[in-house]
Amino acid sequence: MGEFTWIWLEPGTRRDAPFLSALCLQFHNQPGNSVSISHAAASLATQFYEACQQRQAKEKINGAFKEAEADNRSQAALWGSCTPIMTESMGNAGFAIGSSSPQATEDAKALASACPDATEMPVFPKFWYVIAVEAIEKNDGPSLIDHVAPAGWLIERAMKARWPGCIDAARPYIAEARKAGGS
Repeated sequence: MGEFTWIWLEPGTRRDAPFLSALCLQFHNQPGNSVSISHAAASLATQFYEACQQRQAKEKINGAFKEAEADNRSQAALWGSCTPIMTESMGNAGFAIGSSSPQATEDAKALASACPDATEMPVFPKFWYVIAVEAIEKNDGPSLIDHVAPAGWLIERAMKARWPGCIDAARPYIAEARKAGGS
């Protein structure tokens, strides 16, 4: 599995982790309803967006804390990749997550003005993909090129449009964390 890198910006919590690394898998339907998993850079952008948008719609119907149930194993595999692909794409692009919470550190508060704010994100990280889906929708959905581009391209493009100053604001914090972590 991929290596997780956490930066602690808010004492006692991992909610403000600016980036995570995860293994991106691509899932394919196989005859007889089996699923094969091949290692790929990422799934196609439209495949990611459509699968995660379906999951989000079903979760809205089910309610805030009830996890949506996929209709088949292939759909479950695609839905399971929503947050790992989103977090890896954010990490690769250099995004961070800030916090405007009164208990947040000054560093986290500084990032909250330019980057995604932890107070706006779902409490459970497995639902963080919603931030990417909403950013894609605010950016008018997938473009023509996104039909052949990796999901990371679509996510990065939408996140940069939503939070244009985040990467520059996050750069010194990420560099400091990497230096402290020895990577």
